[in-house]
Amino acid sequence: MKKPAPKMPAAPRKPSTGAKKPMPRTLTGPDAIKEIQRRTSPAGVKKAESGAKKGIDKKYPGLYKKK
Repeated sequence: MKKPAPKMPAAPRKPSTGAKKPMPRTLTGPDAIKEIQRRTSPAGVKKAESGAKKGIDKKYPGLYKKK
């Protein structure tokens, strides 16, 4: 009866960085100015906050009590 061959330890793996994400598109010139103004305007900030609240409500339903 033969002895089983000793098992070699697995080579260490590099930690996964997750899914590859595309680089964000860099805006330049007038497009960049318009985008910055949109983000910092009161209407733009309010729209972003409402979108964030909707995302939180979807991810964590019932987190906030409805009045």
